Amino acid sequence: MESKIIVSIQCLVYNHEPYLRKCLDGFVMQKTNFKFEAIVHDDCSTDGSAALIREYAEKYPDIIKPIYETENQYSKHDGSLDRIMDSACKGKYIALCEGDDYWTDPLKLQKQYDVLENSHNVILVYTNYNVVDDKNNYLILAFWEKNKERSHSGDNFPDLVKGNYIMTLTTMFRRELLTNSLLKKCKNTMDLNYFRAASTIGDFSYIPEVTASYRRNPTGMTMSNHPIIDRNAKQINLFYNHFYLKSFYKKYKLCTRLKIKYFMIVDAFSLRYDKPFNIYKYYCGLDKTMFLFCPIALLYYIYKRIHKILIK
Repeated sequence: MESKIIVSIQCLVYNHEPYLRKCLDGFVMQKTNFKFEAIVHDDCSTDGSAALIREYAEKYPDIIKPIYETENQYSKHDGSLDRIMDSACKGKYIALCEGDDYWTDPLKLQKQYDVLENSHNVILVYTNYNVVDDKNNYLILAFWEKNKERSHSGDNFPDLVKGNYIMTLTTMFRRELLTNSLLKKCKNTMDLNYFRAASTIGDFSYIPEVTASYRRNPTGMTMSNHPIIDRNAKQINLFYNHFYLKSFYKKYKLCTRLKIKYFMIVDAFSLRYDKPFNIYKYYCGLDKTMFLFCPIALLYYIYKRIHKILIK
């Protein structure tokens, strides 16, 4: 009887040929006591990415499960890419790694699997990581060594409100997150939105060991030059609507609740700084005490913008 696939890796590829071999090697080197698969999706690349995927699929047919597109799915922005990837996954747990990033620890999947199997309150496991450039030179070693106070196990929501510190290529999470209605609405936005929403559902677990390298690629896509940013503010509002209407934040002590409110406003100004009055009306409609934070948050945001310009 064929053993079940326990972990599915989602790997999105588009013109990643220079880096893809290192990425795929990170998959096939994994040492586990369970079966896993890597769904490697080539989104109609114009370089040699598809040929490289075929090479690995022929050599490691039990691990590498390719999908080849004849039309780019990502550019549609209609959710088709997520549907294709999610439906292809058979695993109980999901791991992520795009084609220009790579894993460095052969026990990454096993370590994260062990946590999820033994901690039923944990829905997502993330790890430390390195940052490299397009030539594989290390830019930052053990990225979160200097930010240990933020990377932690348990309830991550209050810290995620301040900003993201979780890299997708280090994560493994329960399959149920793929079908969660709130998380579906937060997909196709910045990772931060997704992690914030997920952190309201269950605990995260942090493994301080480095298991992967994130590539800071100067030719890569950024949120600032992509139409997806226009939907980000709507997703932020959707998420915080859920956050308040479900009274999730009431479980926190007063000090933490005040910090959460403050950073919510700062975040909103960062995304929609051209419409501050609309932000003010929106949040005060949800919680009248928010008017206390709007002026402070706006001043902080202006300060950060000016500081950023001056240091360039």
